[in-house]
Amino acid sequence: MLRGALLAALLITPELAQVVIAGAFGYVSEFVLELLPGSNSGLLAEAIEWFSGVGQGVQAIGLAQLQLGSGGVLLVGGILISFLRYGTVSIGSGILATMRAPKKANYE
Repeated sequence: MLRGALLAALLITPELAQVVIAGAFGYVSEFVLELLPGSNSGLLAEAIEWFSGVGQGVQAIGLAQLQLGSGGVLLVGGILISFLRYGTVSIGSGILATMRAPKKANYE
């Protein structure tokens, strides 16, 4: 459901989708890390700076590029999930099998 909402937002209001993506992958993580003690120095400060850069980078992407890139990722993800969910014989062994052959009807 979330993928469909994101795809609809990318088509209808790409500006809003861009803000949501930047917030989800950059600014929210930055905010949460800033709440932790010791966030002013060390590895935590570097992580905060990196997430801030991610948010700024997403907002710097052009809207057409964002629509194409995000739409492509959602499309490929949907195809991959449908193949993994419905088109494999077994996942239990850790090896993905090929698509199942349809059973032939026996009308004799």
